[in-house]
Amino acid sequence: ISAYNAFCSYTLKNAFDYSAPPVASFVIDDALISKGSIAQQLLDSVAGSAASNDIVVTWDASTLQPGQSVNDKLIAIVINNTSDVTQGYVTSVSRSAETATLSFADGLTLADDCDVLVGFISSDGNKASDSVYTNIAVGA
Repeated sequence: ISAYNAFCSYTLKNAFDYSAPPVASFVIDDALISKGSIAQQLLDSVAGSAASNDIVVTWDASTLQPGQSVNDKLIAIVINNTSDVTQGYVTSVSRSAETATLSFADGLTLADDCDVLVGFISSDGNKASDSVYTNIAVGA
């Protein structure tokens, strides 16, 4: 099965609520943008700023979990539910940095409701972690 087919299969099985046919509702907190054998990275904080149009993600990489490397790279998706704009990120930010600033090109406004999914991929791109989901309200 290709990576794309695996993504679609997982998403259809796990990130939709089929309890009210014929309508299926997308459940973002059950979705993943990455899935794999690297241990999941828990996040310390996720905060959005309307003044700087960015979202800052922080984590603790002082104790590596199974499969994790200080060289793993952060990937993310930010969904601004208020403006209905989605932006994806494949970054060069390594796990050892313990922080990433995700600039939101379409801008953020105070109290925007944003879903943020963050994962890590190995430096060679062959392995990934399960992503982590959080929802934030953008601050000043």
